[in-house]
Amino acid sequence: MYQPWLFSAMLAAGTGLVVYSVNLGRPSPPSLAPEPPAAVHVVAPPAPTFVAEPADPNPVLQIPAIVIDGTRHHPAVRREPAVTEPTLTERPCSEWRDLGPTHVVSGKPSGTLAVRELCR
Repeated sequence: MYQPWLFSAMLAAGTGLVVYSVNLGRPSPPSLAPEPPAAVHVVAPPAPTFVAEPADPNPVLQIPAIVIDGTRHHPAVRREPAVTEPTLTERPCSEWRDLGPTHVVSGKPSGTLAVRELCR
């Protein structure tokens, strides 16, 4: 019962939106009376002022020579590590426990995978 009215209202609203969007896209028409040009006031630049600088007989700036001494590679200092007994915290808490083979290729195991338990 309301379907024809609803269809007509939607069609009119859609047509109105299309017309509105087309009008937004067009440029506005030029005005009939041209705007008067803005008044321009031209000011001549001021005359350059003469700055008297002292005449230097040697215009080159001289600085003392910079010398950099050094080597590109420093010789390695070899120090023998001090052999100390590991402290209690560095000692392992348990012995190694075998888990099984590392690799199995064509049914033949190779290598052994071993782990330690975590300290508590």
